This record gives sequence, structure tokens and C-alpha cells, in this order.
Amino acid sequence: MTLPGVYLTRQDGGLRLPGQGVDGLHLKIGPAYQGTVNVVGAYGNLNDTVADFKTGPLVDSAAIGFEKLSLQYLMRCAASTAGTYPTRTRVHAAVLATLAGGPPTPFPGPFTLATDSNIECDFAAGWDGGNILITGTDLDGNAQTETLTAAAGTTVKGVKVFKAGSITAMSKSLVGVAASAVNTFQGTKTKAATGTNSKFTVTGTPTDAYRVRVRMTTGGDVAAGTPAFEYSLDGGNNYVGPVLVPAGGVYTVDTALGTGLTFTFVGTATVATDAFAQDTVAPTFNNTDLTNALTAANASVYDFECIHIIGTVDATFAATISTFAQAAEVQNTPKWYVIIVEPRDIGTHDSPAETETAWKTAISGVSPGFVNVADYRIGAVAGYGEVLSPLTGRIQRRSLGSTYAARLMSISVGTSPAQTSDGPVSGVSALYHDEGLSEGLNNERFTTFRTYGKQLPGYFVTLGLQLKPNGSDYRKVQSLRTVNKCMRLTYSELLYYIESKVKVNSKTGRILEKQAVAIELPIVTLLKEVLGDDITEPRVTVDRTVNIITTSKLVVTVGIVPVGYAEFIYGKIGLLNPALEIV
Repeated sequence: MTLPGVYLTRQDGGLRLPGQGVDGLHLKIGPAYQGTVNVVGAYGNLNDTVADFKTGPLVDSAAIGFEKLSLQYLMRCAASTAGTYPTRTRVHAAVLATLAGGPPTPFPGPFTLATDSNIECDFAAGWDGGNILITGTDLDGNAQTETLTAAAGTTVKGVKVFKAGSITAMSKSLVGVAASAVNTFQGTKTKAATGTNSKFTVTGTPTDAYRVRVRMTTGGDVAAGTPAFEYSLDGGNNYVGPVLVPAGGVYTVDTALGTGLTFTFVGTATVATDAFAQDTVAPTFNNTDLTNALTAANASVYDFECIHIIGTVDATFAATISTFAQAAEVQNTPKWYVIIVEPRDIGTHDSPAETETAWKTAISGVSPGFVNVADYRIGAVAGYGEVLSPLTGRIQRRSLGSTYAARLMSISVGTSPAQTSDGPVSGVSALYHDEGLSEGLNNERFTTFRTYGKQLPGYFVTLGLQLKPNGSDYRKVQSLRTVNKCMRLTYSELLYYIESKVKVNSKTGRILEKQAVAIELPIVTLLKEVLGDDITEPRVTVDRTVNIITTSKLVVTVGIVPVGYAEFIYGKIGLLNPALEIV
């Protein structure tokens, strides 16, 4: 510039306005059908989510989130434990031996048939005890027997359905000389019409937790491809079909969304109204998978206030999560997280089925229960419900963790997820644990859901609780979210003071009052403006007693006066006589 003139440059940053916050931003970590593992991506709609991950627990959870949120971070984690099927329920608690050398007598009881079903026998390779005769009743209570033709080293499925609890006897037809055995289990057939010989099997590697229900709509010979059926993947809430059974009896289920399931039908006399049921277990991570995913999450270029881990977590996993969260807070670029985890469901496939009381005792007890988990950064959402998938329209038995995360991330940091004036949560049609009807887990620091009765219909969060140690201030999630936000704001503001000149008293080396106030005031103003109604008042104090010359330390204390929450409401109601009132 050689000529005389005025040359101006626009400057920016002088106001030191806060950057974009992370309120309501969370990362979901979970298994999916496809996609690169341990890479965080930002997603603003379900279409892009399905395109990248196709299906699985991560996708279904994201679909629930998009009903409330416009942006979610998603990460597919490795799932070293592949999808599978529940352990079959025994009809006889122990292995039944041939009773070698003895007569073909009945096997000793008791026999337990928990639900209406056919019987399956697993014959050991050396079995020589002959056929198995089963005695019980049909679904109408009529006496019924069935003979399962023995085939050593195989599983033989019965074609008749016995009423739950009706098995009175099982016996073998031959003496037998080998010390071999047979195991008896509940089968997958739940209804059997007269004259039927249909059999049904689900195979493949499930990509999610499905409740397969199949009912025949047209009978016939499977080999001829004449029977037809309807199927449900959500326990009978929604059915697809009718679908013709392919010649040969093998049908691949929902290839578009990749369920991983194959149905196999067998029978020359399939009859309409025959019905079958088979549940599946979703794939899940192990401790190494989770550690790698959390490490990748922390290294991501994206920032978020919350991490939701999709899949069953116990005390061992919680220890891994706690180590990660504590380390994240003291690294060179600290991050403060709220972490949502999902304890296991009630053991509906146990034999006998686990009671709700036993489940509560187990998850609140010693490891793998959570009694010794003490980290306020972790919130455990206990209980499953019937949850609508916005992706498929199915109503699946799901952890309520996704429902809770959607509610929590859609409200301000200081708002309780249990605030009833926000209305009930959406997409939930039933609870398998209602804390309002079966209290106990709230006192054990679990986040639960409840009902309030007809006056306030729907399902609500009981309290947003954290697995805090005794004496911690962070019992409720809104307290932790508020302070975490304060931590982020204060950290960003104090970064401007690194290696700044500090005027001190010439005799003591302590900061001058005027400069201390100049540091305090902008932080107070920032916290008031940004935290707003989520707090009562911020208080910031620069320590005037520190000799900054000798220590090079500027010590700042920030305190937040929180808002109160009307957890318990008491009222006095009675009748008044106006004539007796003092004027």
C-alpha cells in the first residue's frame, strides 16, 4: 500500500461469546447389521441411518430418537457375541437315562411344561431305549398321548401340542443296554389342529431381538408349495402375509431389512390354525468391544453431552464405563459425559421363568448386579416395555433406555425427565416393570418408569437417577447435566487467561481486587445468560489469598445455586364454615 488512505480490517472474537453448545446432543453406541465399526457419524434423519446401518439395535434406537431429536451421533460397535436363540426350556429338569438293564418303565418326574407347546427330544448318539411315549392333555383338556420315534444323535420334534402343566408321564419303549440319554424340551409349536403333522424351525443369525410368531392360514403338503402362513416379528402385534410356503419349505425373512432369519416348514399335512413361536436374542458386545468403542468415541471430532450404550450392561461393563468417564474428565482436552446404560430384562426364558421380584433383587444385588457400582456419571434405566419402532411399525419388547434418552435429550439440562407437565413418553404401550405398582428399584438408584393412574394416563419417568456413591450431590441427572454444562462453559472462558498478566499486591503477591472482579464478572454474566432458568444463581470467586508470583496459580471457584424440584407434594384439604371465619 503506497498511497495515502484508510485501511480497515474486520476483527472477530472480541465479545468472547460462547461457542455452539452440546445440549441435547448424544452418541448412541450399539450393534448394527452393517457399517464401519467404531466410527462416529452425525445423522439428521432415519433414511440416512438405514442406508448406512440397515437394521439392528442401533438403528431401532435411533428411530425412536428421531421422533424427538433432529440430530444424533451414531456409532456401530463390534458385536463379538452374535445374535442367537434363548436356551430351550427343559420339560424334565435332568437328563433322562436309558435305565440300562431295567424294564421299559416310565421316567421319574416331575415334568414341567411352562407354556402350551409340543415336545422336542434330543437323543444322544448311543441312545437305544426306543421310542418315547408322552402322556398329557390337549389344549381343550382332553387326554392325549404322542409317541416320538427315536433317532439316535438327533432332535425329534413332536407334532401335537400339550397344554401347559399337563404332562403326567414319559416312558421309553425298550430296555436298552447303553448308558445313554435323552433330553426333553418345550418346542416351538403352540397350536395344533386335528390331523396335523407340521413342524417349524427358525435358523440363521438374528440381527436383533425378535419375537417370531407364525400361524398357518392355508393347509396342505409343504413339498407341493400349497400351504400359506402369516408371520410376526413382534410377538403377534403385527403380522405380514399371507405368504405361500416355497416348495421345499424354506423361506428367507425380510431380506430388505436383513433380519438374518430363515423359516423351515416340514409336513405333508399342514393344517390352517397351526401356530408356532420362537424368540431370538440380539447380538451384543463384549468388554473389549465396548472399550474400543468408548475409546473411539472420546477421540471423535464430534462433541456430545451424553452417551447411550445400547445392549445389556452389568456391573463388569459399568466398571469399564466408569474408568473411561473418569479418564475423559482429566485428559488434556477434558470432556464431561452423562452415560445411559441398560440392565438386563426379566428372565422370561428361564426355567422356571424369573419373577419380577427375583429380577429386582438380582440387578440391585452384588455383581453382576449394580449394588457396588458407585459412579454418578452412569444412569441405569431398569425395565423393559412394549415399544413402537417408528422404522418398522413393530411393537417390540425393548429396554426403555432409548425412550429415556429421547426424553432426556429433548429437554433443557436443568429440567427433570420426570416432570409430569411435559406429558407421558411416546411410543410405549405397556411396561414390564411399573415402579408405581412394584416399588423398590427407585431406592436402589435405578431410573425407572411408572404410571400414575387414570387421572394422569400414560407412562412417565419415575426419577432420572444416577448410580451415585453415598453423599454425592448428583443423585438426579438434571443436577449432573447442569454442572457438566457449567464445567464446559467455565473451562472455555478460563482458557483465555492462560499466561495472562495478573496485577498483584506489591507486598503479598496476591491478585488485586479490581482484577479479581474483572475475572469474576464475565463468568457470572456468561453462566446467568446461558444457564438461565436451569439454575437459581451462579457464584464465582477468585481466590485472593494465593501468591500468584510464587505459585503461578489462578484459583477460581464456581458455585451453582440450583433450582428446587417438587418431588413430594403435600396438601391439606378439608371443609370450612364461612360463618366461623374471622373477618
